[in-house]
Amino acid sequence: MNYEAKVNAKMRVADILPIENSGISNELYSYALKSHFDFIVTQSLLPVFAIEFDGMGHDDLNDKKKDQLCKKFDFPILRVTESAWRNIQDGHMTMLQYICEVFFTYEWFKEEKSKGNFNADEPFILASMIEIPHIERRFPLAPGVTSTRQKIHKLFGKDLGGNSARKVFVPTSFVLKNRDSGNDQFFSIIYIQLNDISGILYTTKMKSTNLFDDIVHADFTENLAMLNFESIIDDYIKNPEAVRKTKSEIMQELRTIDDKFGLSKWSGVLGSSGESDEVIDLISKISFGRES
Repeated sequence: MNYEAKVNAKMRVADILPIENSGISNELYSYALKSHFDFIVTQSLLPVFAIEFDGMGHDDLNDKKKDQLCKKFDFPILRVTESAWRNIQDGHMTMLQYICEVFFTYEWFKEEKSKGNFNADEPFILASMIEIPHIERRFPLAPGVTSTRQKIHKLFGKDLGGNSARKVFVPTSFVLKNRDSGNDQFFSIIYIQLNDISGILYTTKMKSTNLFDDIVHADFTENLAMLNFESIIDDYIKNPEAVRKTKSEIMQELRTIDDKFGLSKWSGVLGSSGESDEVIDLISKISFGRES
């Protein structure tokens, strides 16, 4: 697939969005003239979407202004946190490349579906893309789900018995979306039950506007979360005591997160869980308003 795409750094907001005679406030107009997008992805020289790296040097108030402008002009924007900004695929692909691959493959999929080459109800699932011609690795759009889950299976999995040498372990993973129409945030929760008294918890948040539909974005969020969770697993291998927490500590952390972000008012979009325990019951209740 030839996307004819290019990633451009530090392009002025006013050069991307049609702010002239648009009716926006003087404050937003002035901000657009002075501010820049971290990255703009273009296709055939036309701007397609923006990527913002929410790390040091970013101001929440200015970020809100930029989000307002993108929403006003229906221009897609993705915000990636500092923890997610890393090379993926064992160094074969940067995060910028990965985002572009997901976006343009999704656009290709929608176009092919409109031509009748896929069933009308066929969903776009990152892990279902087994190969992409210009990428060597299999399952290139699902590095978190494939590589991280393989490491989890190997480390925590239980033998299936019989003639099988495979080990299976299902981590608990839920993705929620903020139901506030003005706040397109997704929240990922990953949990591993280690034993009757302890486990490992990882949470992360991502925001985008007009980039993907909810299911695709939830899938994308889970993949990035799983990818970063792999570093937590690596830390656990080196020093288990520094990573594991008691279930009481994990449940208190979840309640604190719920109070901070009001997750019980969000909607669960994706969810899968391992063997039920009190932590999974709480995650299920927060994510879907029910016990697991």
